[in-house]
Amino acid sequence: MTPPHAQLRSAPLIAALRDQSPIFIPDAFHSQRFVRDEAYPTTRTRLVLPIRVNTQIVGLMDLHSDDAMPHSRSEIDGLQLVADQVGIALQNIDLYQAAKQAQQTAEQADLLKTRLLANVSHELRTPLHIILGYSQLLITDAQPHGINIGDEVRNDLRTIQHSAEHLIHLINDLLDVSRAEINELILYPEITNMRQLLIGLFDELYHTLQHDAVVWRHEVPAELPLMYIDANRVRQIVTNLVSNAAKFTSHGEIVLGATVEPPYVHIWVKDSGIGIALTLQERIFEPFVTAESAPARRAGVGLGLTITRRLVALHRGILTVESKEGLGSTFHCYLPLHGLSTEPPTPPTVNRPQMMLVLGDVSSCHFTIQTLAESLKLPMYHATSIREIEAHVAKFVPTMIVWDTTVRLQEELALLEWLQSHPQLGHIPFLLYDTRHSHAQPILQKPVHNQHFIDTVRLLASQHKLQQPRLLIVDDDETMHAMYRNLILSQSLAVTIQHCYSGSDALTLLSNGYMPSLIVLDLVMPDYDGFALLAWIRAQSQFSHVPVLIISGKVLTREEIQQLQYPNTMVRPKVGSDATNLQMALTQMLSNPHTNPPHLGTAARQAMAFIQQNYMYRISREQIAHAAGVSESYLTQVFQNELGMTPWVYLTRFRVAHACTLLRSSDESVTDIAVSVGFDDPGYFSKVFRHEMGMTPREFRQTTASTQT
Repeated sequence: MTPPHAQLRSAPLIAALRDQSPIFIPDAFHSQRFVRDEAYPTTRTRLVLPIRVNTQIVGLMDLHSDDAMPHSRSEIDGLQLVADQVGIALQNIDLYQAAKQAQQTAEQADLLKTRLLANVSHELRTPLHIILGYSQLLITDAQPHGINIGDEVRNDLRTIQHSAEHLIHLINDLLDVSRAEINELILYPEITNMRQLLIGLFDELYHTLQHDAVVWRHEVPAELPLMYIDANRVRQIVTNLVSNAAKFTSHGEIVLGATVEPPYVHIWVKDSGIGIALTLQERIFEPFVTAESAPARRAGVGLGLTITRRLVALHRGILTVESKEGLGSTFHCYLPLHGLSTEPPTPPTVNRPQMMLVLGDVSSCHFTIQTLAESLKLPMYHATSIREIEAHVAKFVPTMIVWDTTVRLQEELALLEWLQSHPQLGHIPFLLYDTRHSHAQPILQKPVHNQHFIDTVRLLASQHKLQQPRLLIVDDDETMHAMYRNLILSQSLAVTIQHCYSGSDALTLLSNGYMPSLIVLDLVMPDYDGFALLAWIRAQSQFSHVPVLIISGKVLTREEIQQLQYPNTMVRPKVGSDATNLQMALTQMLSNPHTNPPHLGTAARQAMAFIQQNYMYRISREQIAHAAGVSESYLTQVFQNELGMTPWVYLTRFRVAHACTLLRSSDESVTDIAVSVGFDDPGYFSKVFRHEMGMTPREFRQTTASTQT
């Protein structure tokens, strides 16, 4: 039982709870209602206030004073309001903590979902890539395993291949959506030729998606400025928009267009399809939302536009749509033109006439730049020095700065550094053109497929109407010279071939004024290697735009790859060590050749270096991606776009190439060779070897031995 005096001490608190109103004790020493509380012997005045939220008491505020302090009724009411505000604050704290806990739970669920999708997608993609690989081999092989499978079976195999590709795209979309939700979609921007990207992609999609009832055309100008973008993600943006148009357009036309509208490059995709209802035009960018009037069979799962808007936003761009139901749709993508500074461009705020500032003199201004100024209704003012720029800026506000890089400037580097650091001009859109090479020379990807080599030389020949193109081959291996020569002769191409069997011979030839259209270069040569020769070539202004194709068997380190980071320079090692095995090993490789593929990016180069240095070990896709500093899916996409194969296929073929060398030059058993090049299972090694080389390892060894004999 609680002692009576304890009950009396707590009586003010009990009374406040019972009466739901303040309890005021003016003088605790002389109170007739409550006994003096021994726990607070010095307290004279005491006020107990209920802390209320709405009509519910959630606590008590107990105020003490050692001095006798009389309070009026209005003062007590004021303190009661303070107590009620404390109650509201406590409730807000509880609500905030609950919301924070719910947010953490949701974020944890998102992370778990993303990890689950990543793990599941990895397990799904592995068999899908196997299905794609074997179906492609069966489709392209005239008699797989010596069996004539017939056209009907090949059509079934194509259906299997297309279905597997569709599943891979769906898996990649799911992963991209999940990464976007947790802000893990990352861009890897590089300087990109926008016109080449758009035209190449348009042609690719046309051949894939076009049918007779729809007319495809593009409105891409002959010149667009170079842009600092993630080329693979912009390809994904345009692909999603064009594919979306193709899904919902059964007749009429599909148009891909682009124009410069500072501070943006405006890309649009227009179709004459079913259109989008006004109520859906914003919702279609949400996940899993499609045009409800479209047949479900063709509408897809509704992820493409969600990912597209996110990728545009990551580029700090804008994506909009205008559409009328039954009359088609137009999607507008605006990608920002960046200035020389790292910040995005800002509109001019000074109240002066606007102009286009062109770096270079009037006589060197290309018609493309003149046409741009006319279309934007802007006067052009030319400048070749900092002093001339300052004079123009004092009178006008430049809305953009345009430079044709083929035009040389006074103290070029100093001028560009000054523009970059300028508080206003550094933020103005900087448009970079290379008008001398509006139809840039094609650069081959390596390992080189025979048809790629022929297509490249043929395209070179077609672009040199007045002069026969010159091909300079610099390699100390005579068999490589013979292979290139025989390939060109077999196609009856009008190309002049110049052979150099050492770097010093090539240096002498070029120093004496020889101007090639394309240089094929080996890196490892006795007296003057390819690294030194390439550095000399790129240091000479007359050779700065000559494409250089490097085909070398050397295993490159990261430092050596950095030495090859020049424009118009492509690097990939030889797959075999002689011409015969190079041709055999590359059968079926790059089955969809592009005569002008994009520049090999940093991620692909780093992955290649890692593969070349670690092919003999048991390495995973995750390790390759980690070495390149990107995600697995992004690296796969980069490799596929730039090299025409996945990193895993490249690794497999690189291992097979080294196995060929060992089978030719050593007496090791097939099992030992399989293990030494990274295959744990000799049976699987023999199977892969047969697919790549057209014969078993033992047959290859016997054939090589008889040839050498």
